[in-house]
Amino acid sequence: TAKELVQKAGFSYTLRSSGEIPSGSTQVVIGDTMGELMLLYGIADLAFVGGSLVERGGHNPLEAAAHAIPVLMGPHTFNFKDICAKL
Repeated sequence: TAKELVQKAGFSYTLRSSGEIPSGSTQVVIGDTMGELMLLYGIADLAFVGGSLVERGGHNPLEAAAHAIPVLMGPHTFNFKDICAKL
């Protein structure tokens, strides 16, 4: 899971579903809720687009790119291949 990867890397994090407000020391906010991506992208310094580390395929990177922040994705971007090539 994203949470396990963030924990393993040693980052401080919050889960949106916990209701906890990120502090100045929070390094990662895991968006595990519905309907909040635009809000999260608006406050982010960069975005990792989920779903792309497994063969499910990633989510739409255009939403993050629209906020002019760097977009990171895993290798499985086949469902947004053309968009990823243009980014």
